[in-house]
Amino acid sequence: MKIYTSYFGNWSVLQNNNIKIISIALHPPLDFINAKLIELAPTQETRYKLFISKDEYIKSFKAQLSLLDFSIIYKKIENISDGKDVALLCYEKPDDICHRHLVADWLNSNLSYKVKEYKNKKIKNIKGEEK
Repeated sequence: MKIYTSYFGNWSVLQNNNIKIISIALHPPLDFINAKLIELAPTQETRYKLFISKDEYIKSFKAQLSLLDFSIIYKKIENISDGKDVALLCYEKPDDICHRHLVADWLNSNLSYKVKEYKNKKIKNIKGEEK
């Protein structure tokens, strides 16, 4: 299993490429019926820090992540994956400042590979053929 990050706008591309999607947003889209890992979402308190400064937000969210047990979070991701690759989703586009990049850094400090933003431009059709 590989772990990627991405955003909700990439949702159908990920699913068409057989990647399990997991929301790490505090409030995912209303029609999102897939798995959620609320533990990796910014808390309401952390989200308010967005209005202070980027550095304060990053510091606050990293403090939130430091309270989590990596092995428990990884096991949850592994259980959701059913052996497939997964993508952790939130709203911001790839180049925007976003908590999912901090989550990726936190995961990277504990994994033997790097969690990266999903950037595959090839989409598989329903028969599994690349378009």
